[in-house]
Amino acid sequence: MDVPFFLLYMIDRDGRFARLVTQSGLEPGTHVNPELIDLQADGANLWLVANAARAGVPQQIDGVTCLAGMSVGPYPEVPTMALALPILPPGSDKATAVMVAGVSSRSAMNEPYRHFYDQLAAAIAAALANAGAYDSEWKQAGALQRYGRAVLLELNIYRLPNGQEFIPCRPTGTLAGRQHLYALVTSEQYLKGKRGSVYVRSDGRVFDYSVDSHDPGGDLFDTGYTIYDLERTGRYAPVPPRRRGRKKSQPAKARRAAAAG
Repeated sequence: MDVPFFLLYMIDRDGRFARLVTQSGLEPGTHVNPELIDLQADGANLWLVANAARAGVPQQIDGVTCLAGMSVGPYPEVPTMALALPILPPGSDKATAVMVAGVSSRSAMNEPYRHFYDQLAAAIAAALANAGAYDSEWKQAGALQRYGRAVLLELNIYRLPNGQEFIPCRPTGTLAGRQHLYALVTSEQYLKGKRGSVYVRSDGRVFDYSVDSHDPGGDLFDTGYTIYDLERTGRYAPVPPRRRGRKKSQPAKARRAAAAG
């Protein structure tokens, strides 16, 4: 699924302002991605961020014209549709963030495509909750700016600067505590259902628990990379082969009778 551009706005505790904390697909500092949006201001409501924040339901923006002449995403055609999706903490109906995502001009807005955006919004909500974002919106905003990315898309392959490629999965087992956002597994581990040893912590750092850190001033197992260093390759996770069901063996009595016959 394509997301031509992506903006994440965190809402302050008073619900007055929405601050841009991370983005992709657009040049920074333009009129279409302001650093701060006054949610109570009269007049134009860029990307319907205020509507999504107040109503707590997704807003579809049709007939987008403000991107004309800009370079947006991987294709020459600029999106003419976008979605503003509120990010709701678990068990709450009050948005603490709003995600604005462009809709690819090369993909029809059908049910699977729309469901993909809903899943992305849910993944952001879960990642922010795990990172303790709702204890302090502005503190978390600084963390998101530092690491540049808070959410990895499952089933996509990501590459670290050292060439290692991983597929992000939900942490399981003893390392599935609150301090880990993702487990990163290789394609081979993914196909075999193994857990792996590489994890992304809630502060954005990447740890490999199979290799001791060579930096005496760093934490043990810290690779020195952050979630910001994980670049999407454009390839998707391999499809695990279907397991064929085993044929039921005949009871010993039936085998002897067949052999005697």
